[in-house]
Amino acid sequence: MHHNVRMDLTARPFEETIGDRDLAQWKSPPGRLLARLILAASKWTTWRWVMIALIAVGALGAFLTAIVFGELYEMVRDQEWMVRFDRSVLDWAIERRPAWAATAVTWFTTIGGPVVTPILVAVSMGLLSWRWKSWTPIVLAGLAGIGSLAITIAGKLLIARHRPPLSDAIPPFEHSFSFPSGHAMNATVLSGMIAYILLTRVRHRAGMVSIVVAAGLYSLLMGLSRVYLGHHWLSDVISGWVLGAGWIVVMVVAHRLHLTHHRYHRQLEEAADVPSPEELGEAKPSGTVQ
Repeated sequence: MHHNVRMDLTARPFEETIGDRDLAQWKSPPGRLLARLILAASKWTTWRWVMIALIAVGALGAFLTAIVFGELYEMVRDQEWMVRFDRSVLDWAIERRPAWAATAVTWFTTIGGPVVTPILVAVSMGLLSWRWKSWTPIVLAGLAGIGSLAITIAGKLLIARHRPPLSDAIPPFEHSFSFPSGHAMNATVLSGMIAYILLTRVRHRAGMVSIVVAAGLYSLLMGLSRVYLGHHWLSDVISGWVLGAGWIVVMVVAHRLHLTHHRYHRQLEEAADVPSPEELGEAKPSGTVQ
């Protein structure tokens, strides 16, 4: 029995759309090809392993991107223009850093640290999961955060770039390597991922715009605060933003493929409950004399 299963449904549940955009629909040829490949791969193994492999490949791509950034940095770090660029930006920040502002920014940057951020994200995503009766917020935010932390640590150990001199920094001092900025990358990843999760539920355009602006502003200010306090060079922060954006793309693609797979099999189950034209033609009317 053959059924024509279309990758489209008129009534779509929450988490499958952002505004009018259907997340399980792939408009670009590369997107459609990727969706077909992933669905084909799921026929040979369990979907869980397909997703694990996909995220692993994405993490590897992000790590290789960090290596490329590191190589580019090695090529230009001794160039006069590069040194002058980072140094001039830091000097500009130092000249505009009164004690009260440094204290306020220090409090703000603490929010993006390795202690406060995980707690805030875990509590907020746990509440959303409970409210929506869905594991999506916890799973997406958790995977995004773990991947971001892993990429940051690997990048720091691989590049081993030193931070600005302690004489230019505001305490508490940090002694880990500088490239990329973990605060900038984690702020970008987590604010971006939370924004994506919220956008699948918000239907008002004003609310959607507010979410995107808030996420972008938080990431921007968190990154700049690291330069303002003298804990990072601006090039560290820019790299954190770019790597963070790349990891968000990986997570969003993985989630959209999950939605595509889920809808495809949902349609197969629905189609299995509908008799085919051949079966309808073979049915004998009740009361027919043989």
